[in-house]
Amino acid sequence: MVVLLTLLSVHYIDPFNAVPYNVFKIPPNQQDTLFQAETKRLDELLASINRDVLPDYRNTFTKHPSYFRFKHGEMFLKFLLNLINPVLKRDAYYAKSKFVFIRDIYNLYWNDNKNSTRHFIFNVDLNDPVKAFTRKLKVYLTVSNINKYLGDNGEFSDESIASEDITLQYIGTDNPLTFFTVAPKSSEILDEKNLDNYYRIRNTLFLLDPFVTTGKEMRITDSMKVKFDQTLKQKEQEQKELEKKGFCFNSTTLTATNQSECVDSGGVWDYPPADNMECPFYMANQNYSNNFGGIREEKCELPRNMQIIGYRNYSLNPEYLPLCYNCRNKRTDQGSLGYCCEEQSNKALYPQLTTPDYAFVGDSQARSRYADVFAVRGLSVD
Repeated sequence: MVVLLTLLSVHYIDPFNAVPYNVFKIPPNQQDTLFQAETKRLDELLASINRDVLPDYRNTFTKHPSYFRFKHGEMFLKFLLNLINPVLKRDAYYAKSKFVFIRDIYNLYWNDNKNSTRHFIFNVDLNDPVKAFTRKLKVYLTVSNINKYLGDNGEFSDESIASEDITLQYIGTDNPLTFFTVAPKSSEILDEKNLDNYYRIRNTLFLLDPFVTTGKEMRITDSMKVKFDQTLKQKEQEQKELEKKGFCFNSTTLTATNQSECVDSGGVWDYPPADNMECPFYMANQNYSNNFGGIREEKCELPRNMQIIGYRNYSLNPEYLPLCYNCRNKRTDQGSLGYCCEEQSNKALYPQLTTPDYAFVGDSQARSRYADVFAVRGLSVD
């Protein structure tokens, strides 16, 4: 009887002696693919110039609207290229490479601190036509003396940012697969801002699912599980409702089915606007009474020459800049029309304008009704 009780107690105390299935069949010397090898090489070279690591920007930084072009994007790209070119070309593998950025910066986030420094985090696409590859990079840089480059309205002025005020903090490849980790969560397990971290715990017993055990590493109460399940179902339903309305445009992949996949692939996730106020150029021309720029056939109306992407967004390609009336410079051969809309935001250059004098298709009749108002201010209706 004593022997039987002893055996039962031994097996009861340690019932989880699990061995991973097929653990000995994994090839010990698996070789990297060309993609993996080049990615590792790039990361190793770029790591040599990194000063810092990426902060938790998604929860603390402000997202720059994708439909507004960042004024100093080209300057950032030029700064980065001058910085990383000599670093990469020191490696014999890239000695003859000709690195270029093939598109503007995207997925831009920013944040200010108390030291008059603005922090920027964004993606860029680095292309090497010699090696025939393109890599998505994540960049973290800071601009000091930021107030020197901001106008009274808090927006960037036309003044170029001095290179000595720009500091690269981090740059590396941004392949989502390389950042997948399973680790213990030090803070409260249920965090509504990071629901995907709920089961981020160290599974030392290699169990297929998180089970409640006596180990300190896996302490999940029944009330926590119930609360999590309720919250998760609510979030899943909200996400489903959101995804029903949206579509992915200008993506590098045809398989993006939700906003996260779309944005990560460099695309634009968009949906039909619910009302005119969701359109970026609705009543943007306030020099006369009008309602141009609202919803037209489920899409937002844009100023002339602009190219729409999806329902509310538009191309940032310089070929599709908006046309404005009453231009002093950059005129076309059509009356006072020209590509001066950005200039017209400067009150010192255009004090007689309330806003840029955006041109819309079919606005001639509406503008002609206010010919006297335009004339008093020395402006043209066409």
